[in-house]
Amino acid sequence: MKKEEKVICLSLLLISGSLSSNIIRLTKWNQANFRMEGKNKKHPSSPYKNINVESVERCLDQCTYEGSCKAANVDTNKTPLECQLLSHDQNDNNQYIDASGFYYYDTGITQLSTLRAVQYSSSCFVPNTFSCDVVDGSKLVQSSTNCGELFAYFSFDAEQGTIFHHCSALPVCFASTSAGSEMILSTTNCLLRSKDGTGASYKRTFRRDFRQYLMYNAGCIQLSSNSGSDGNTLIISDNCMSGPDADKQIYFPELESKKKIWTTYCSGVPANFDDFLTHNFGGCYTSSGYADDFLMMSSYEVPSTHFSIRMQSWFIPEHTGYYRFGAACKLRCVVYCGTSESTKQMVLRDDDTSWPGGALMVTQYNQYGSGVLMTKDTQYYLEVVYQGGESTNNYMSLMFSIPGLDTWIPVTYKHLKRF
Repeated sequence: MKKEEKVICLSLLLISGSLSSNIIRLTKWNQANFRMEGKNKKHPSSPYKNINVESVERCLDQCTYEGSCKAANVDTNKTPLECQLLSHDQNDNNQYIDASGFYYYDTGITQLSTLRAVQYSSSCFVPNTFSCDVVDGSKLVQSSTNCGELFAYFSFDAEQGTIFHHCSALPVCFASTSAGSEMILSTTNCLLRSKDGTGASYKRTFRRDFRQYLMYNAGCIQLSSNSGSDGNTLIISDNCMSGPDADKQIYFPELESKKKIWTTYCSGVPANFDDFLTHNFGGCYTSSGYADDFLMMSSYEVPSTHFSIRMQSWFIPEHTGYYRFGAACKLRCVVYCGTSESTKQMVLRDDDTSWPGGALMVTQYNQYGSGVLMTKDTQYYLEVVYQGGESTNNYMSLMFSIPGLDTWIPVTYKHLKRF
């Protein structure tokens, strides 16, 4: 059934403060954009409250006001309408039940959040106009007093790797200033970008790595000063080898649970790759965490030290057919695939330690894995084991080709399910 969509925007005064799903509940603002996700459908979760209402708008108004509500089923079989308030939405369970006369509304996949530094989590980053009225080129600055304002919220689309300022709708990117490459809001500087592309298009997107670093191109975003003072800006750094460093841990606190690739990092691993694979990460564990994409575009350790990274997730094919996986690695990597972790098979091994020209260039420089028959919308275990550390040009990217096409696409957030 084709999804019908109805968008209802609500903006009211509120007396409490919290964020639930894409509903913003602040001292001065109560705001939500609901859309109809199912006609003759309802969400399977049990409502925590049923109320009688005269209209759909009144039901969604009530949901926006109540701190526990994230979505609503509306039963049009009854007069007046029955409004079923839900504390779960499609972020918790993206399945629906057939129910004649029911309409299901929620606010979509959660993207709204403040932007903060782990080291100074009581502060956040806001436009330097300290309002929703911003000018092209406005910088983002650290503030300890404005995190409860509407202009402190951003929309982060992990699938496309874009960040937009919520109330001004301006995109976030970087511009060169006297302080370095600083994060700004701009329509003229933020060029077209997409994680479905390669080269410059992908490199202009944002992604989160397992260290809680917010990455852009081959750089990591960090505080312009580690003082924690109001007015600090965000800049791009190419010193991303160490870590995790607190001044580089820039994150969206309300979205942290949405990352999908479990990543394990090991230092001091055997120099011989076969010895390392046999070693199977035993005794070398250093740290771990979730990442968005199967990509590493800068060194994670001092270049003279051997290190390795294992990335694990579930791949969800959009079509049925034979999928090929390709990797661009410096130094070495292997790719495994299977119906589960216990049944995984090696589909690609890249031992070529020569300089292949850069990440995301698999079609020109690296071997292709053998085709893997996959069924649409079925989850498949996917793993990359990567070894680096012998040169300054450490990187890894994993890509796939859709059945019947020669186009290579990065394996990113939108194609995965959380491992």
